[in-house]
Amino acid sequence: MSVRLVHIGATIIALFPFFNGEIKGQCPQFLSGTQVGIINNRSLDEISGIAASRKNIDVFWAHNDSGSQAQVWAFNTHGTHLGIYNLTDANNNDWEDMAIGPGPDPNKNYLYISDMGNNDGLTNHTYSIYRVPEPKVSARQKPISIILNDVNTLLVKYPDGLRHDCETILVDPVNSDIYLCTRDRWNDDHGIMKVYRYPASQHTPDVAYTLQHVTDVQLMDLSASKRPNWEMAVGGDISLNGNLVIIRTKPKRYDKGVPQRILLWQRRPGTNLWDAFDNPMCIVPSLWEPQGEAICFDANGCGYYTISEGHCQPIYYFARDGQCSTGLGDLDIAQAGGNGIINMNGLGLLADNWFWGK
Repeated sequence: MSVRLVHIGATIIALFPFFNGEIKGQCPQFLSGTQVGIINNRSLDEISGIAASRKNIDVFWAHNDSGSQAQVWAFNTHGTHLGIYNLTDANNNDWEDMAIGPGPDPNKNYLYISDMGNNDGLTNHTYSIYRVPEPKVSARQKPISIILNDVNTLLVKYPDGLRHDCETILVDPVNSDIYLCTRDRWNDDHGIMKVYRYPASQHTPDVAYTLQHVTDVQLMDLSASKRPNWEMAVGGDISLNGNLVIIRTKPKRYDKGVPQRILLWQRRPGTNLWDAFDNPMCIVPSLWEPQGEAICFDANGCGYYTISEGHCQPIYYFARDGQCSTGLGDLDIAQAGGNGIINMNGLGLLADNWFWGK
């Protein structure tokens, strides 16, 4: 029996050289962006973070940048305003990004709002991440105003106490760990995005946690003709099954009409999220936007959306080029909850795990 299994495993590896559902050595392909809607609420004019709901069909969340109220906004794919949701016991000092992910209750999705901006260059500062269960929203409802209770404040600080500025929060769908990726605002880090981990086991409200520095990622536009154009991470997300990590960047020299870069990494099953940044960096399609920071995967991880700051900005969607399997497959059960179907992603996971001795 064992000999037969080894033979089958070798055959699968040869036929399906997948990397966590993606072909090893190849970047996932996405189509050029198309406009699917436009933000029709003029009060939502400084969008810094967005997230696609995983429980409310065709619903998105967004927030304004610093100086606004402690509130998130719901809208649908067309940009139609659905409501304002006010967070109790929260402040918007400098909200820069948001995410959706698991949390304390395994039956709920949570909104995570990152108050991690640092325009003033503060050092030895304690920052806030707000976590609240995602409310129920209909993509066809009339606009409402709601107060969200049960808001937790998660406090964090950097281990070195330096003046880091952070505009990217990632919540791992596999284990609820939070990752914070810095923006090199003052050239202190020479274009390096520092990645910090906040383990789910340490998510105790109102207790400050010193972040774990897990990796550094060099962000640099090598196409610059005269000198390297250092880039800054201004937003990001993780796909639903944890396979893909996407980061949106902004160059130090911002040329009108030249799209910002969107970078993507693939993650091997059973590895830490930060290990993905050791894999090849993929450059995926982007469009020029006047001040683009917000980006998120769709609810299935089969494409991504971008929006810029400004009044009545377009919503762009970049669809996967080719078939995208949204079913995780029965071989994904241990990682993210399977559907009992052996699909291509499941076969890829089998081949990859067999090859790596998992």
